[in-house]
Formats: sequence, structure tokens, C-alpha cells
Amino acid sequence: MDVIIVEDDPSTGEIYTRALERKGFTSTLITRGDEAVSYFENKASIIPKLVILDVNLPGNSGLYILRFLRQKLKLTDLKIIVSSANSLAKDAPEMTLADRFLAKPCSPRALVEVVQGLLDGVVE
Repeated sequence: MDVIIVEDDPSTGEIYTRALERKGFTSTLITRGDEAVSYFENKASIIPKLVILDVNLPGNSGLYILRFLRQKLKLTDLKIIVSSANSLAKDAPEMTLADRFLAKPCSPRALVEVVQGLLDGVVE
């Protein structure tokens, strides 16, 4: 598994999934924050290369999941992109735990460029 996408909007999730698959990535879409937490708790041995987290999710927020992944599960090498249409989210204290903030809406091309850059170790 290359990428876990945690996104409650079906259209956005589908756009992200298709864009990544066109570039050869495998991905799983999770639509609720609490389901994402359960996924990581139950599949701790199957850690993806990268996670894309929406901020506003039902169940648990993306920022909660970000803290959970970094602080509870200690996944410091996991690349995490936080995405939101709310520009104030990029100033949240938890954002220091993320590798990148991606403002929505974003083009599929921009998403793939950010994902590829993080996985290739390119710093912007």
C-alpha cells in the first residue's frame, strides 16, 4: 500500500485516487476519521508510505488523526499531507507534525507532484 487517503467527500476522494493510480500508486480511501484510527490500530504492520488527511472529517478530525499517528503510534517516518479548504487550518499547532499542507481545491497534478516530491525526498 502506497497511500491512504482520508477524505469524507466522495468526489475529492475519487479524484485523488484516480490521479495517484494513473501515476502507479496504490491507494485506499477511508471516509471517516474514526475508521482511519481503527485502520491504523488494527493494521499496524501495514503502514503506507504516505497519508493524505482532510481536516474536517466525521468521527475524528484530521488533526486528531495527525496527532494519533505521530504521538501515539510514533510514526515519525510516515509522510503526511494535511488538506483543507479552510486556510486557517494551516496555522493549527498540530500542523508542525505534518510534512505538508495542501489547500483545497487542488488539481490532481498538484496533488501528484506533492506526493511524489515527499516520497522522493524533495523539499520545497
